[in-house]
Amino acid sequence: MTPPAIAVQALVRRFATADGATRALAGIDLEIAPGEFVAITGRSGSGKSTLLNILGALDRGYDGSCRVGGVELKDLDDARLALLRRRTFGYVFQHYGLIPVLTCAENVALPAYYDGAIGAVRRETAGRLLADLGLAPRADRYPETLSGGEQQRVAIARAVINRAPILIADEPTGSLDSANATVVVELLERLHREGRTVILVTHEPALAGRADRVVTLTDGCVTDDRRSTTAARSRCRAAPSTPPAPATDGAAPLADRFAEAARMALRTIERRRLQSALTALGIAIGGASVIALATIGEGTRRQVIERIEALGSDLVTISRGPPGVRGGERLVTSLVAADQSAIAGLPGLVGLAPEMDGVVTVRHRDRDFLVTVTGTNEELPLVRDWAVEEGTFFGADAVRRHAQVAVLGATAARSLFDGEPAAGSYVLIGNAPFRVLGVMARKGVTTGPGHDRDNQIWVPHTTAGARLLARQYIDRIVVKLERGADAEAVAAELRARMLGRHGREDFSVNTLTEVIRAATRAQRTLDYFLGAIAAISLLVGGIGVMNIMLAAVNERTREIGIRMAVGAARSHVRAQFLFEAVVLCAAGGAAGVLLGVAAVELAALWSGIPARVTPGAVAAAVGSTLATGVVFGVGPASRAAGTDPATAFRRAT
Repeated sequence: MTPPAIAVQALVRRFATADGATRALAGIDLEIAPGEFVAITGRSGSGKSTLLNILGALDRGYDGSCRVGGVELKDLDDARLALLRRRTFGYVFQHYGLIPVLTCAENVALPAYYDGAIGAVRRETAGRLLADLGLAPRADRYPETLSGGEQQRVAIARAVINRAPILIADEPTGSLDSANATVVVELLERLHREGRTVILVTHEPALAGRADRVVTLTDGCVTDDRRSTTAARSRCRAAPSTPPAPATDGAAPLADRFAEAARMALRTIERRRLQSALTALGIAIGGASVIALATIGEGTRRQVIERIEALGSDLVTISRGPPGVRGGERLVTSLVAADQSAIAGLPGLVGLAPEMDGVVTVRHRDRDFLVTVTGTNEELPLVRDWAVEEGTFFGADAVRRHAQVAVLGATAARSLFDGEPAAGSYVLIGNAPFRVLGVMARKGVTTGPGHDRDNQIWVPHTTAGARLLARQYIDRIVVKLERGADAEAVAAELRARMLGRHGREDFSVNTLTEVIRAATRAQRTLDYFLGAIAAISLLVGGIGVMNIMLAAVNERTREIGIRMAVGAARSHVRAQFLFEAVVLCAAGGAAGVLLGVAAVELAALWSGIPARVTPGAVAAAVGSTLATGVVFGVGPASRAAGTDPATAFRRAT
C-alpha cells in the first residue's frame, strides 16, 4: 500500500500571547496522497498559513504528529530538515519570494546551490527551466525589472529545479491579474500531471475548484474535506510513490561554493552602497593604521640604530660619572690624561681618543656662530672612522705643543666660509685665534634635537683645556677595538682597570651594543603603543561591521525565510552572512592597503624616516582586517542562522 506523502494526526499548534496560549490549530487529522492536487481554503485567521508551515517542515513547535514520506519531522535535526525541504518541497509564494540582489537565473538556481550542485550544472539547469517557461531572455535580469506574472514563473522554476515531488503554493495568484493568474494555474496543473503533489492555499473558489480535493479550515479545525466536482480539471492517475531523484549529488567543490557565496555577498553589499562604503572606510582606516604604524615604527627603529651605528659599532666609551657625596665631602668625578695612558696598552685596542666638549663662539670675518668645540687627540679620525675631506688633521706634535690649530666639521665650515676654502684660514674661537688645518667629511648624523655632529670644531685637548674650557679633566675616552674583538669582554677589562685607578665607580663604560639594546627596548615599547592605536582603529571598524550586519539581519528576515524555504540550512545562512562581513572587510582591507601605502610615502617624504611598506606589513593589514570580519561577523551571522524558519517564512509570504 502506498504510504501518504504527508500525514498529520491530532495536530495542535499554540502561540503564546499576553492573555495566555492561543490555539491556531486544534487537533487536525489529514492525509495527502502522493500525486494529489489539494487546495486548502478558509477565512483569514483560520490557520491555513500555520498548517502550511508545519506541512512544509518549517515549523516544529506543534503537538501531535506530522510525517513526510513516513518520517516524523520532530525526529529530524536542523540539517536533515533543510535537506528534506530542498529535496522534497518546492515553494511558491504569493509575493513571489525572489531575492532582489540575484538575477532570475541565480534565483532559480538557489536550491541547487544549497544542494551542492556544481556551478555549471545549476546554471545550465536554471537556463533550461527558464527557457521552458518562455523566460530565457529574462535570465540575466533582476526580479524588479519583471512583471508579476514573469516573477511568479521564475518562482515556479525555482520550486522544481531540484525535482521536488511536493509543491507548496501559498496564494500563488493573489498578486496577479486574471491573465497571469491563468498562466500560473496552468503551470501548476502541468506540474501536477507530471506526477507532483501540489498543496495550494487560496481564497479563490474558482482556483480551488480546479484541485482534486478541497480542504476547508475554520478556527483551526478541518470543517470540510471533499473532492472537487469540476469536470474540466486534469487528474494525475499515476503519481510516483517515492520522490524523484534530486537533480544534484552534493558534490560541488568547496572553491565553487565559496565563489558563489562571495558573489552573492558582493551583490548584497552593492545594493547598500552608502552604508557599505562607510563601514568599509572604518575598516580601511584600521588596515591603513596597521600598515602605517608598523612600517613607520620599523623605519624609526632602523633609523635610530643606523644613527647609533654611525657613531661607531666597534667603540667602547668611558664617560665620567655624575658628582657624588661621601662622608659629607662632595666628590668631583673626572677623567684625566693619566687614565688614557693607563688603558692604552690593553690588548684588543686599535686606538683611543679623549674628548672634552664645550660650546663657544666662533668668528670669521663678519660671521659668528655658537659651535661645539671638542678637544681631542690626533687619533680621532681613526677612532671615529671619520675622514678629512679638505686639508689635514692635527698630529701628536700639535697636542704636545698646545697648538692653536683647528679642524672644522662640514656644517661649521659652510656657516663660517660659505663655500670658500677653509684650510689655511684663521678663525677666532672665544678670544684666541686658531689656524684651520682642514675640514672633515660630512657625517650626516644627529645625536639629538638640534645637535648636528657636523656642526663642531676639533682642537687639541691640551689647547682646549688651557685656552678655551679652563679645565684639565676630559668628558670621555673613546676606544676603538680591533676587528672581531669581544666588545663586552674589553669593556669589562676597561671597567676593572679604571676601578683600580679610581677606587670607586665614578665613571661608566658603555658599548654601542648596550645603547642599541636600550634603543630596541624603547622602540618595542613604542611599537606596543602604536599597535594599540591600530587595534583600536580596527575595533572601531569592527563595531561598524557588526552594526551594519545586525541591521541587515533585521531588515532581511524575509530573505532568510526564502533561503530556508528553498533549502538553506542554518549553516548556509550563517556562512552567507559571515561571508558578507568578511567580503566587506576584505574590500576595506584592500582600500586600507592603498591608504596605508600613501600614508607611509607621505610620512617618509615629510619626516625623512626610511619607511618602506613590506609584504609582511601588507599581509598583516589584510590578515587583521579579515580577522576583524570573522570576529565581528560571527555574532550577526549566528543571529541570522538562529532565525525561526516559520517566522521568517511568514514574512516571505
